[in-house]
Amino acid sequence: MRKCVQLKKKTAKSSKQSVVSPIAQTMNSKVMLLSESPRSQIITSKIGRIFALDCQPFSVVQDCGFRELRETLEPCCQIPSRKHFTRSVVPKLYSSLPLTQIPIYAVSDNAKNMSSALTGKPVEHLSCAAHNLQLAVSDAFAEVGLDSLLKTCRSIVGHYKHTTKSRERLQSLQKNRVYQNIL
Repeated sequence: MRKCVQLKKKTAKSSKQSVVSPIAQTMNSKVMLLSESPRSQIITSKIGRIFALDCQPFSVVQDCGFRELRETLEPCCQIPSRKHFTRSVVPKLYSSLPLTQIPIYAVSDNAKNMSSALTGKPVEHLSCAAHNLQLAVSDAFAEVGLDSLLKTCRSIVGHYKHTTKSRERLQSLQKNRVYQNIL
């Protein structure tokens, strides 16, 4: 669990000590809501909706800012663990919410068949960022002429990887630091 830094306001110290009666202490003490109480269940359900509808990570309930917000809004409510949300609250919400309220995403490459298959469906189509990056790097290598250089390098590495005699000779040369002029 993450530790929060608590910011406290500085208060002027008075020379007189205040005497608080036991009744006042009882009135000022926080009585925690039971997890079965209607108010606690409403709060838990609303937090679960944040996860279900906004695709927020379950770890939010452990964050300092979230705990401070909960303390401000409802200091007497104990928020369940993220495991409780994962195993109980959110699955119940998904089973009770209409599918139109739950965002559904499909991640794929940029192929036409995938785009056309998802057309007209209640799905948000997203391109795979890793695939887009790989395409951009491949195009850049081809424009600069690095693709033929990479092909040659792969061929050399493959040769030494698969030929024991050549690999041993290369390791021997590397140990003795005797390098031939390749070009």
